[in-house]
Formats: sequence, structure tokens, C-alpha cells
Amino acid sequence: YASETLSNVIMVGAGNHRGEISNFSNRGRHTVKFLAPGERIYSTYTDNKYLSLSGTSMAAPIVSAVVASLLSHAPSLDPISIQHLLQSTLSPIPDGSAIPYEQVQFPGLINLSAALEKLQN
Repeated sequence: YASETLSNVIMVGAGNHRGEISNFSNRGRHTVKFLAPGERIYSTYTDNKYLSLSGTSMAAPIVSAVVASLLSHAPSLDPISIQHLLQSTLSPIPDGSAIPYEQVQFPGLINLSAALEKLQN
């Protein structure tokens, strides 16, 4: 798996508003490091339209945007440091939902605000 052999790869799975892994998502602690919202994401579409879409292709750009934001504040961060920062600032899954460790390496919600705050301290 790419996420196991390449330190600069973050494999992303899709989650829903209940804090569960989406039924269509990749899963596995050796293949998925983080979850991001991936169901019913309002997005641009063809012919100047907007649609509510679902998929890991909706979740991955959210993580990419978080990483880009972190790099805009700390350009010298390397991929390993970014992953550790994301891991150390995860928020608990809401409503006490539990994502089994075997389904994702780091259960929790990526928290940009907490990561930026940790960068400043």
C-alpha cells in the first residue's frame, strides 16, 4: 500500500455526519490514515451547476486544503511533521461514535483550528 511505503502520502477515507466511515469508503488501518467528510458535500459541477456529491473524491480535497493551510503558515513542515500534527490535534468523533482501529489508522476528525493553534505555540 502506498500509505505504508511512502511517507509523503496521506490516504484519506470518507466519513459521514454521524462519525461513521461511509459505506463506499476505503478502510483499513494500513490503508487509511485519516477520515474527512465525504458524504453530501455541496460542490461545483458541470454546466455552471452545484450538486450534493459523495465519495472519497470529496474527502481528499478537504484534507488537501487543511495541509495547504498548514503549509501557508509553516512552509518548512515536512510530510511526516504534517501527519504528526494532524494526528496530535484530532477531535473526537461526535456523539460517542467509535471507528474501530482496524478501519482507520487515526480515528477522529481533522481539526485545522487545533493544528494551527499548536503551530503557533
